[in-house]
Amino acid sequence: KAYSNLPEASFIVHAGDLVNHGDADDQWGEWFKAGGWLNGMVPSIPTPGNHEYGRISTNTPAGLTPYWRPTFALPENGPDEAIFKENVYYVDYQGMRIVSLDTNLKGENLDKQAAWLDQVLANNPNEWTVLTFHHPVFSSAEGRDNPEVRNKLLPVIQKYNVDLVLQGHDHTYARGQVVNNKSGQKVVDPDSTTVFVNSVSG
Repeated sequence: KAYSNLPEASFIVHAGDLVNHGDADDQWGEWFKAGGWLNGMVPSIPTPGNHEYGRISTNTPAGLTPYWRPTFALPENGPDEAIFKENVYYVDYQGMRIVSLDTNLKGENLDKQAAWLDQVLANNPNEWTVLTFHHPVFSSAEGRDNPEVRNKLLPVIQKYNVDLVLQGHDHTYARGQVVNNKSGQKVVDPDSTTVFVNSVSG
């Protein structure tokens, strides 16, 4: 339906949770069947969601699905560690830098991504910047919040005044900008023009 409405789209961004169980071969098969010829004709820019993580068996620890790297051919220009290969990366397209982060990787791994993002945006020759990751900076669903994502990524987003942040996870649709609560009135921060978008799960 989306492609029917916008048949000249150059690529499709997936903000995580492409399948329900990342280690389920049949679900990846359904994903490819649903996309049909589009997956072979229109490039995908995916970022992993929490459903792309999980246990492969009761004897193995949680990790990114082994189907991720064979499914997509993505840049390996993220941080050096193997844990970030093809899930943290950027692409440049017609004056726009699109950066994928993996917000499933918390703690020290999120610190490393924030430091890497700072470098990638400091050396960005493009006019526009788009970030995509799964867990929203500002959640739009009751009972959900991602303070670590907000505390570590928002300062970098604001430092470079990123244009657009595409997120998933909350099973809601929402968009907005940073709001300051001044004198009891919520007003859009005039120093931040970043638009944050939450779109269903992925």
